[in-house]
Amino acid sequence: MNSLISSLHLKNINFVVRSLQYSRSNLLANEYTKSCTSVTCGTYFFMLSLQAKNLALRVQHSKIFPESL
Repeated sequence: MNSLISSLHLKNINFVVRSLQYSRSNLLANEYTKSCTSVTCGTYFFMLSLQAKNLALRVQHSKIFPESL
């Protein structure tokens, strides 16, 4: 049962990581077509990178300590 819960958590985290990557690539693709100040874009990129790093660390931690999920 615990491994099933861990598997579901990892699938959810992987989905969120893919969503973040998609959002970032969308923003990169539309960077020159939308009116967006460098501060706004920079802040958005920074927040996306922090969220992605946080999720990557949680995935690594869950592989080492699956019971912590």
